[in-house]
Formats: sequence, C-alpha cells, structure tokens
Amino acid sequence: MVELLNIFAYCFRNFYLLAFYLHGRAILAWQASPDYKGVCHIALAQEGHCRPGEVLLGTDSHTCTAGAFGQFTTGIGITDAGFVLGTGKLLLKVPPTLRFAMDGEMADYLLAKDLILQIKSKMCAIKLRTLWLLLKFF
Repeated sequence: MVELLNIFAYCFRNFYLLAFYLHGRAILAWQASPDYKGVCHIALAQEGHCRPGEVLLGTDSHTCTAGAFGQFTTGIGITDAGFVLGTGKLLLKVPPTLRFAMDGEMADYLLAKDLILQIKSKMCAIKLRTLWLLLKFF
C-alpha cells in the first residue's frame, strides 16, 4: 500500500509541475481533453495529422511509424522535447539515405513488417549499421 501511495504522489507531482508551467505562461484554464483519442502514434494518423513532406518529432517509441505516410519522423528524448516546446527548433543531423525499390508481389500471409524485418536482418548479417541511416521504401 505504501508503494502505491508513492506512485500516486509521483503522479501528482507531475500534475503539479504541469500546472505550475502553464500558470507561469498565463494559461489558466486547461483540462484534459474529454475527446481523448488514444496513444499519439495512432491518434495522429487517425486525425489526419500525418502528412507527406512534414516533420514529426515525438517522445513515443513508435513515433517513427508515421513514416508510412511519407512524413519524416523521429523519436526524441524529454530534454529535446522541452527544447522544442520552448523554442520551436531542434538541431537534427540528416542521415545518409538508403533507397529500396520493391518489385513484385508478396504472398497473402506476409505483411510489410515481414519484408522490413527480412531486409534489416540481411543488413545486420553484412554488418551494415542502420543507426544513422534513413531507409526509404518504394
């Protein structure tokens, strides 16, 4: 029970810090949206916020899934997110790009994810590091 109370205290601390931040910027009337749409990487796509040619920065580990809409997406840390919120800017290193042109049809039981995982496994087998590479699939 004590551990549960500590968790609630920590959550309330985050709520307090957010309220303090908003109050300092004269944002006095705010509340959690009653129209909550779910986790961001799903809700952004469902609500039409993922558009080709735009940049999306997010702290969710699945932020990069928006790349399926032709958008440049990358995950960033909390410190970077705070900097973006405060300045509207972020220094990004543009990675080298590998372009993959797909031809033919896949079996019905396969998904695009299967294809990507197969390609990644081949890249790892030849020790091609993908940490700082942008992979584009056509």
